[in-house]
Amino acid sequence: FKKFNDINVFVEDTVCRNVYEVLINRMIPSGKKIKKIFQLGGCLKVVEKCKKYDPKLGPAIFIIDGDIGLLLGYSKKRMKNLYQLNVYSSENLVITKKA
Repeated sequence: FKKFNDINVFVEDTVCRNVYEVLINRMIPSGKKIKKIFQLGGCLKVVEKCKKYDPKLGPAIFIIDGDIGLLLGYSKKRMKNLYQLNVYSSENLVITKKA
């Protein structure tokens, strides 16, 4: 997807791909583009993909929701390019004033 994405983005959510695409495109540097977000269907799948990702495929970020960590009071192990949201799920970023 190098001709479509300057940065590959992997998320756990399997719905609302367009929400992620809009949010991420608003956050990335001007001139960069992301046309397709990769939805992997679960936190563990995103973490595993992050562990095995080959950087030769281009820059990538891996985003997981904060739900499990917030409920249980822990966060995922720090891994390069893995980001855990500070909110229950990405939808919380869109529907709350503070976000």
